[in-house]
Amino acid sequence: MELRTHADLAGFWDAAQALYLADPAAHTIPLAALVPRLGTAYQDDVGPLITVHEDGLLTGAVFRTPPYPLGVSGLPLSAVNAVAAEVHGLLPDLTTVNGPVEVAEAFANAWQELTGRPWRVERGERLYRLGTLVPPVVRGSARGADEADVELLSLWRKDFSRVLGVELDIHGAEAGLRQALEMGTTVLIWEVDGQPVSCAQASKPVGGMSRVSFVYTPPEQRGNGYASGITAAMSSWAAGAGADCVVLFTVIDNPVSNAIYQRIGYLPVHDTANVLLGQGN
Repeated sequence: MELRTHADLAGFWDAAQALYLADPAAHTIPLAALVPRLGTAYQDDVGPLITVHEDGLLTGAVFRTPPYPLGVSGLPLSAVNAVAAEVHGLLPDLTTVNGPVEVAEAFANAWQELTGRPWRVERGERLYRLGTLVPPVVRGSARGADEADVELLSLWRKDFSRVLGVELDIHGAEAGLRQALEMGTTVLIWEVDGQPVSCAQASKPVGGMSRVSFVYTPPEQRGNGYASGITAAMSSWAAGAGADCVVLFTVIDNPVSNAIYQRIGYLPVHDTANVLLGQGN
């Protein structure tokens, strides 16, 4: 087994793209996070970037786009211990890892062996892929977001992130929104009588894959089907933009969102885990 640490995103992508593009649904996070950065001001805001090779053939890859977790969707179980040791040497203060449950937990166990520190699953998520879209009948309609919506969307993004355990101030939320837009993300807003009541975003299609995310309805507007409406509209946009693989994540223990997405045509793919390193239960 050979591990190669890459100094830049372009070199890593050249080495890893075949693995990630072979299964765009399973590797939705690296495809949406890395490819839009190429050739932009954000391409240096990455690392570590590691590929795994056996007899000269690519067999695995891991990456990180700070402040997000180390992404291990492309890591084979056979390479977990070696990659954990390599990452520890490069980034000993790593705090989170994300990927399919078995791989993420195996990496966390290897990290505990290296550091003596325990770990815990912060959040379990389920990956869904769109089958046949079934648009719901919901009052209102979708429109594209523009500059006039940035203030409201930043407030919603701040609240949405808190639900996921990420604390952002309004400036951080706006910066994240603007970065996403600059990297090709599209945001739609659901309106009723001219009032914004819900929103969603989708990544620019890469390898035929687009991921719907940031589906948010403020508490006072919930229970009216707006999340279903905006998710269906966003999914339709992604398909129209060229994606034949439209995916999204839900928090496993949220029965409402899981039911909503299945009703409009999403089918479960597999479960993932966001694991906190160095923290016990």
